[in-house]
Amino acid sequence: MLQSLAVVSSCLSGISASLPALSGPLLKFIDTPVKFYPFEFLAAPSSLKPPTRNGENIRDFVLSRMTAVADYLLRNREEDTKSLSA
Repeated sequence: MLQSLAVVSSCLSGISASLPALSGPLLKFIDTPVKFYPFEFLAAPSSLKPPTRNGENIRDFVLSRMTAVADYLLRNREEDTKSLSA
């Protein structure tokens, strides 16, 4: 299990710069004297369409699947803490 999660983590690290941001409401920031510069996720040219999974935001899909994997590990392999922190 640990090796499989390490492979998934490596794949996500490699493609993360070209994935669109998570969908949903944006977080509201508090007023602060520190200058804030919004972070842009996409590192690809604007002419290149972001990758999708059947039209679905891949980042949202991966988040839902990884949440399901974490829930599974917590319910069925509670002694396997390495898989959660690797």
